[in-house]
Amino acid sequence: MWLFVTFELDRYVYHLFIGGYEDKKLKQERLMGEAFYGFVGVLVGSVISILGPWISEWRNNKRKAKYSAARLVCQLDEYAVNCSRVASMRAPPAGQPFDMNVPLPKIYSDDIEWSLLESKFAFESLSLPNVARQSAMSIDCEINTHQPRYYREIIEKIQENSFKIGYLAIGLSKDLRKFYDLPEEDTFPSQMEEFFNQMLDAIKKNREKREANEG
Repeated sequence: MWLFVTFELDRYVYHLFIGGYEDKKLKQERLMGEAFYGFVGVLVGSVISILGPWISEWRNNKRKAKYSAARLVCQLDEYAVNCSRVASMRAPPAGQPFDMNVPLPKIYSDDIEWSLLESKFAFESLSLPNVARQSAMSIDCEINTHQPRYYREIIEKIQENSFKIGYLAIGLSKDLRKFYDLPEEDTFPSQMEEFFNQMLDAIKKNREKREANEG
């Protein structure tokens, strides 16, 4: 009987002092855990509110850049085709003015957002018309200072410059397709590059042959 009373008394003292302390400690730990998860929730919410608009803008700019690249590719392809057409250029009949020159690219469309494109592509695309204009100015000087008997050489120079510029245009078009993951229309870019290389090689051989005969 005495042992039973002593045991019950020990249990009462334990719950009164030790058990109460442990309950208080568990409560504090629970409150600290709730406070921690609450802080994490607020932090995550703040990060989302800050990064959300930025991510949305980044995706929108990426989409616009790809569209601008597609528009630019189409215009570069068109210009390359125009450069290839000088292959059939012939001297004008006697007495007719010589009004042929290197094809100049059209002004790029207004819907191209240049600031969203890679700076390398934007610079090369925007500088291409200047290369064509400088070449055309050089041809104009030769036309004004040479007699009609030199028209064959002038036409050859126009063709050479046009093929070089066309090669630059189609090469840039291929790079844009690859960088922005744009589809290629069959093998058009590769075919154009091969055409320009063949024509430039033919011009070089003809010039070497002519110079050898003249020498």
